[in-house]
Amino acid sequence: MGHDYIKTVVAATCTTAGYTSYTCSRCGNTYVGDRTSATGHSFDENGVCTVCGYTKVDSISFVDTSTNTVNADAGTILIISPVTLAEFSAEIAAGTWTVTAADGTAVTDEDAVGTGYSVSNSTGTTYLIILKGDVNGDGKVNASDARLTLRTAAMLETLESVYFSAGDLDASEKISASEARTILRVAAKLENF
Repeated sequence: MGHDYIKTVVAATCTTAGYTSYTCSRCGNTYVGDRTSATGHSFDENGVCTVCGYTKVDSISFVDTSTNTVNADAGTILIISPVTLAEFSAEIAAGTWTVTAADGTAVTDEDAVGTGYSVSNSTGTTYLIILKGDVNGDGKVNASDARLTLRTAAMLETLESVYFSAGDLDASEKISASEARTILRVAAKLENF
């Protein structure tokens, strides 16, 4: 007796590739095929995706690459180069702000500030941090980020939310192999963002 495959289609979303999973009803053998690219966001005039509700990071955030510039746009803060909490805090204007790691733990002055960290004040204003190139949220731009970005471009992994934005260097709403290359070159100190 041969295989009798049952197929399950997983549709592509704005940021996640689609695919079809095939499972044999007789022996349980499985494989994945028919991969499709993520569809990309469809933004309205307010920068909100009409499909998934994602709020676009204003592309102006990607213009100033000469310093550790912090831009507050669409509920996010974009950091161009890795910084410690002390360095980040020095760039914030007036007010008392608290930085919390993505897992909810406190951050010390010596800790690196990474993608997915939150910054909030006493009035309840909260921003999520995007460290350009830091797709894994460890506060560094290194080969691990380049690998994860390349795996995302090849539709083997999925990046979502601010982690997707950290890897979408050209603000095209898609992750490409050239962005993985750029992240690797930045990690190797061969170029800057």
